[in-house]
Order: sequence, then C-alpha cells, then structure tokens
Amino acid sequence: MTTDAMHRGTASTPRTAGRVGSWLVSAAWLAVACAATASAATAQIVRGRVLEEGAGTPLPGAMIVLVDTEGTQVGRILTDDLGRFTLRAPRDGTYTLRADRIGYASITSLPLELASGAAAFHDMVVPVQAIALDNITVEGERRCVLRPEGGLDVARVWEEARKALAAAAFTDETSVYRYVTMRYERDLDPDARTVMNEQRNFSDLMQRQTFVSRPVEELMADGFVQEEEDGTYYYAPDANVMLSDDFLDTHCLRVREGDDETEGLIGLAFEPVDRRRGHIDIRGVMWLQPESSELQWLEYNYADLDAELRSRHLGGKVMFAGLPNGTWVVREWYIRMPRPGMRPNPFTNIPERFLAGIRETGAVVMRIMTPLGETLVEAETGTIEGTVLDSLHTRPLGGARVFAEGTDHSAVTGEDGNYRLTGLTEGVYRISYHHPLLEEVGFAPQPEEVEVRRGEITPLRLLTPSRGEVLRDACAGVEAVDRTAVLAGQVVDGVSGVPVEGALVTATWTGWDIGTIARGSNPRGGGDPNAGLVRREQRDGQYEAITGEDGRFLFCRVPVGPSVVVEAAVADRAAEPETLVLEEAGRPEFMTVYIRN
Repeated sequence: MTTDAMHRGTASTPRTAGRVGSWLVSAAWLAVACAATASAATAQIVRGRVLEEGAGTPLPGAMIVLVDTEGTQVGRILTDDLGRFTLRAPRDGTYTLRADRIGYASITSLPLELASGAAAFHDMVVPVQAIALDNITVEGERRCVLRPEGGLDVARVWEEARKALAAAAFTDETSVYRYVTMRYERDLDPDARTVMNEQRNFSDLMQRQTFVSRPVEELMADGFVQEEEDGTYYYAPDANVMLSDDFLDTHCLRVREGDDETEGLIGLAFEPVDRRRGHIDIRGVMWLQPESSELQWLEYNYADLDAELRSRHLGGKVMFAGLPNGTWVVREWYIRMPRPGMRPNPFTNIPERFLAGIRETGAVVMRIMTPLGETLVEAETGTIEGTVLDSLHTRPLGGARVFAEGTDHSAVTGEDGNYRLTGLTEGVYRISYHHPLLEEVGFAPQPEEVEVRRGEITPLRLLTPSRGEVLRDACAGVEAVDRTAVLAGQVVDGVSGVPVEGALVTATWTGWDIGTIARGSNPRGGGDPNAGLVRREQRDGQYEAITGEDGRFLFCRVPVGPSVVVEAAVADRAAEPETLVLEEAGRPEFMTVYIRN
C-alpha cells in the first residue's frame, strides 16, 4: 500500500496507508453525484422508482443493481428521496434489475431489453415485511461452507452482510462525502488493555473515502502481512475484498453465536481453507444485529504468525454505520500488530523474540460533511470527567493539571476543581495529576486506571493528600524518634526560580534536651545495678544532604524546640542562612531556600 491509497500498519515504523473518512450525506447530494454518471443523450439507460408493496409509497435509500445475462453486476445506485433511480448500461442488450434493502428480501425484475440510445422505464415494487436473523439456528451450521449458498443459514446471514458491504463500497466509490478524521498510533501492553502512549493527528484536508485496502489479487497472492524494505506491513480487508470472488473462493463461512461483547449478535465467521507456508491470511467474524440485520463490525486476526508473537489481540476491527439515505460508511477502524522484544532464553541463554507489546494504528471519522462544507454528523468519542478535591476531600482544588499518561490528553481544573478529558478513543487509560503545592514536595500520585468507551462519559474523582501527609510518607521507612518532625524543602535559583542541583544543604541545631540514663542507680530503688537515672542533657546536631535535579532535600528527624539553622551552597554561591523552630512533634515543615549570590 502507498500512503495515499490504502490502509496498512507496520510494527517497525508505525504508519497507516490509506484514506479514512465517510459518514453521511443528504439524499439530494447523493442524487446529484449519481446523476452525473449517467449521460441521457448517448447511453442506453433505465429509469424507474422503487415503491412499497400495497401503499405505493416511494422508498429512498434502496440499492438498485443492474445485472447482465452473465450475472455480472454492471451498475448500481441508491434511490433518491422520491425513490427514483437512473442507471446506464455499458452496451445494448438484456439486463435485469435487483433491488436490495438491508433487513428486507431482495427482488429481481423480469429481463429488460435496453436498446442503444434509448431509455427504458421500470418501477419496482418491494415487499414491506422485514426479515430478521433472530431465528437462525447456529447449531445447524457447524460446517464451514466454501460458498455462502453452501448452507441455508449461512446464505441468509451472508446476504444481509453483503448488502451492507456493497453499500459501503458504493459510498466510497461515489465520493459524495467529505471527512475530517482523527488518526492515532499508540502502544498497548501485551494484553491490549492499557494505553502506554498515544499520538493523535487530525486531518487538515477533507478526505473522500473511508477505508481502502490493497487489491484483493495482491492480498491473495502475497498475504495480509508482507515484508518490505522499510518494515513488516499488516493489511486489513475492506468491503471490496470481502465481496470479491477471490476471497470467497479461498475462505469458508459458518454462523456463530455472540457472547460477552457480542452477546445478542449473530456472527458470520470466515477462515482460510488453504494455508500456504509463508503466506499469512486472516480469519474473523462479521457481526450483525439479528433484529435489523444490520452489519455492526468486522473483526479479524492474522493466521499463522510466528509462534512467539501470536496473541488473540492481534488483528483489527472495522466498524460500520448505516445512514438514513442508504449509504454505509466505516466510522472507525484499527490494526493491531506485534511489537517484538528480545530476551535470553531461560534455559539456553540464547536471545529470542517475545511479544513485548502491541502497536495499534487506527482512525476515527470525526465529522462528515457535504462537498459544500455542511456538517452532517459529528463522531462520538469517550470522555473522562470529574473533580479534584483537596486534602480534606471536601473542597475543590483549582489549578491541578489532570492528564492521561503517555498521551497529549490533559486539562486544568478551574476554581470548582472540575476537569474534562475529551476525544478519547476506546481503551484503558492511566489518569494522573499534578499541582504546584504538591510538586514542591515531590509528590507523584499513583495513576488511576480508567476504561473509556465510545459515546460514554466516565466519572473519576481524584483526592489529593496534604503536603504534611506526603512528607510523612517520604519518611515512612525511617524509625521515628519522640519530639522530632520532618523538615523538607527545595533549593532554587533566586533569580530564575530554577531548582538547583548538587547544592549542599545543612540543618544545624544546639541545645536539644534529650533524656539519658546514668548507670549504677535506680530511680525507683531496689538496688538493681543495671538500672539508671534519667537526666536531661544539651546536645548539638547537624544533618547534611545534596540536592538532586529537582533541588529537593529531606531531613526526617529534626528536633522540636531548639532553633534550627538551614544553609545551602553550591560552587561559589550560597544562600543566606535561615533560622526556624519546629514547634510541634510529628508536624512536617517545608521551606524554600533561595541562592542569590
């Protein structure tokens, strides 16, 4: 695939090739675009309407297909708002018309003779009673049939999937929509659960197609995973690939029942029938809504990847949406590829590959527009919103930056402490936050994992500790001493405010009263020679620390009561000595030391 023609992904150099975009257009725009393909002056054409049986009501959005005597489809179009259609035959001869509507039985006309330069008129009357797939017997289709007509239930499900795929292919071919897309590349953990990092890119130009794959002949010949000079490329099927004879001749089909995410849906599974060495094919499922017979999405994985890189999470998903005027579009897609790593074999110590993670590349159609720029549809993405509360968990904390780790999604809380992260694709994100008061003491909160779903708002309340709690936690591993407290701080440049690394910080005190025991006497009597008398002594003390990149220092057991002198120096510069008194045992103190000269 080339970057201007189709979709692919590579795990070595993350890249997608292709065009994404398509949502919705009014029937008027569709009629204009399709009418341009018919030349009434020179062609052999057929015009008509599609009407509902009984009432005679015009039916918009039905697919009308022109078929020659060999059974080859030579033209197709969607009916307009008044149920009208116009088709041009490539030559004079005998043809039939077929009317397709998803969820309704297709009908075929009697043979029509189309003469050169002449026009024929034919109205098609279609049944109004919908057909549903909810009475499919899944157990009856254990056999994987090579052609849809090889199994009754397979044929019924395939017929509905085929209609949606054909409508999607037609929508792309006519290019009557313009799309604004958001494309992304992200790394997931090996279980494809957590987003480790993500980059997004919004298209500047309005694109004309949704999802275009490599020609089916090349995929059948070379496989869906191909080695090229600049990396290994992973390809996904589009509607034309799934509809092709080449694909149907090499993949068998069976009906599947949904569970978990697909519970209540009916699936049409496909898998390759001829596995060739070095040829990586795909297997997967097309999932349909039984009541409406509408295609929801196509999911697939790569068959016969190297054993050390295999995972049920590798592959891709193409999500469809039907629009009121009969067009169908790809609203979202992604491809997941292995991100290999190297590690020694525990038995032989020989380096070997393993699945270190998963690279996902995909796109979401954010906006669908007419050629004149009218917005028709806005995409739904996921949202995380909530409030950041202060250390008492009762008051909002303004000025906190909330962000999804590894991505550019972030927001700053207002005075009400509220935040909102929008435009999120589906997945599990690690949400964290910063605040200037907590950053001073080096607080780094543990991120909260949040699952995001498209079209849903996920609430998340974040609770901040006090600076005192942060400092006490920092000294949790140091044995406590009575009548002491934590003293922490940061050394910064007095002019620029930048933290100073490598500064020597000292905290000195004199006259600290401590209790000692004089041996040889027992204050309670009894003559115990090992007993001692408690007495008060004055002792001096000093702590020293070297600041790191953040300029911070921490003294965990500074005495309460005496004056403590704090000094800092680096190279030929020093801070003015500062004196303070820690007044309450166990209550941490924080200070900022400025080096000015």
